[in-house]
Amino acid sequence: MKIDKAIRLAMVQGKGIKRDSEPCDIWFLPSNSLACIIIMDSDKPLSQKWNPKADDLMATDWKTY
Repeated sequence: MKIDKAIRLAMVQGKGIKRDSEPCDIWFLPSNSLACIIIMDSDKPLSQKWNPKADDLMATDWKTY
């Protein structure tokens, strides 16, 4: 699905988002806080304020995680 739909679902479900094409354990936790979107590795936060590439924003392989 597209990123906007994945974020809407994740926010309602209390989950994060991840791309199917990414083989690693990195996923993203969207928020409305100053942290914006938190980059997660398994269950540990790595960084805040994720800056997506254009390819990430146009991708259709996002899912809730």
